Amino acid sequence: MKTVFEGEIINVVSANNGIVIAYVLEKLDDKIRVAYKLVSFDNGEIANVRSDLYDLSKFGTNYKIIASSIKNHIYCHSVVLPNEKTFVIDTDGSAYLFDANASLIWRSVIKYKGTVPSGLAINNRHIWVGFSEYDVLMRLNLATMSEELRLGGGKNSPFKKPNNLFINNNDIYLTSLNSTEIIKIDTSSYTTQVYKNFNTPIKQYLSSGGYEFAVLESGVYLLD
Repeated sequence: MKTVFEGEIINVVSANNGIVIAYVLEKLDDKIRVAYKLVSFDNGEIANVRSDLYDLSKFGTNYKIIASSIKNHIYCHSVVLPNEKTFVIDTDGSAYLFDANASLIWRSVIKYKGTVPSGLAINNRHIWVGFSEYDVLMRLNLATMSEELRLGGGKNSPFKKPNNLFINNNDIYLTSLNSTEIIKIDTSSYTTQVYKNFNTPIKQYLSSGGYEFAVLESGVYLLD
């Protein structure tokens, strides 16, 4: 495991031939200043960038319109669909679907027992959302936004407090609050296994450009 960037990380998103890291630059009383770094896959260099690149990577081409339409562009969950539509779940559970021109075509609220999603990912025609408080993953139909399937919940849930989801092919890679493990879930059989384990809690996992990254409490790391 190789250190990419040390600091208090808010989120990491895939960019064009790189990743963009949103991190805490400074804490001022009850507020924080957020800054952004671009890690290039071309030369491995790390450069300061504006929030525009983070929003572009997170929301797509019309990021300015989308970012201005929601409450929290930094902490919200978002996926850009293959047809260039963008699906967003804001920090209060408000859900939005924007078309390729960033026109709002659907809006609702996604909650489970009064709690808002803690993670979001897309697989084919399905949206997956996690609910940390109830140890639940829920699959939604992208066309109808209706619940199709629910995993976990209860005392025997195979995962606890899911807080971040990443999907590659048919597998969900799940990280959980205060857990040192990445749990891998096969969406064909719904079997689970420990994909990787760390010495400290992992906050986020993603792969981009053929590289795998883990966000730990101390920073961003490139996995072997």
